[in-house]
Amino acid sequence: MYWHLSIIFILFLLSLSNKLVKNIKLKKIIFSLLIFYFAFKYKMGGDWYNYQMFYENNIPSLTFQDIILKKNHFEKGFVFLNYIFFNLGFNYEIFQGTILGFSYIYILNYIYKKSDNYFFSIAFLLTTSFHHYIFEPFIRQLIAMSIFLYALDNIEKKKFIKYIFLILFASQFHTSAYIFLVFYFIRYLKIDKRNFLYYMIPLYILIIFLPYFIKNFWFLSKYIKYFRREDYFKLRPRTLLEEIRSILSLTMRIFLISISYGFSKKKDTLIEKMAIIFCMMSYFINRFPIAVRLQGYFLIPYVISISSLKDIYIFNYKI
Repeated sequence: MYWHLSIIFILFLLSLSNKLVKNIKLKKIIFSLLIFYFAFKYKMGGDWYNYQMFYENNIPSLTFQDIILKKNHFEKGFVFLNYIFFNLGFNYEIFQGTILGFSYIYILNYIYKKSDNYFFSIAFLLTTSFHHYIFEPFIRQLIAMSIFLYALDNIEKKKFIKYIFLILFASQFHTSAYIFLVFYFIRYLKIDKRNFLYYMIPLYILIIFLPYFIKNFWFLSKYIKYFRREDYFKLRPRTLLEEIRSILSLTMRIFLISISYGFSKKKDTLIEKMAIIFCMMSYFINRFPIAVRLQGYFLIPYVISISSLKDIYIFNYKI
């Protein structure tokens, strides 16, 4: 934990200097150190043991035909990765470190290309729920998130078939990615600081009735367990004061995005929309805690948009 906090502090300090922010060699050094720190952690988090036991106890008895035809504990894409690395003679630690490393490389490089202040972006990222993806680690979802980020460019390029293929591919590592099959059509929605409230009431109603909807559709019914378990779906009503504070927080975060990232030279409309959706999802977490896992897909665009906070514009004038 002390190492984690120290890294955040150092990155924040580096982000304050324009000269350091623009130093390509320093960025590459920091990038490499972060990848090593993120990827090669030994026996941290609750998921490590389950994944290691699967790799060492289940994979040896599986054949390629078993992976294709039989139902396994994890998604087929992830099982196939385990199968390849095991049969190449790698131990579990090397397998996990390698897969995590490539996932982090893509995610951090994506932030590097899209953000105004790379050091600030990464420092801020480490203060968010992303630390769960590092310390658990959520290896399957990290793979899916990386593929999802790669797929996003196809929305702007209007490459529908390629986008759908990539989302289906991501779903072979974490089934949550299936939800984003319809995400391609976000390009037709206008989501900004002026109209985000129009989406809040329909979303609120949807979340209230979602458990009942899932329960009554056979192909979704297996997911009802996520709503019955207390740690995933436990209603936590807010007091009036907490509700007001949550609404103000939501409004302020979206306002800050619009007056900073809204004027960025690197502004990407899709990233701005996703950042606003991330803020909206944060408001509903008390009623829909499992959304934290879906929110992870929107976290990177949110962090990118926040990196522009160094330059604030009021009435089109920089302050």
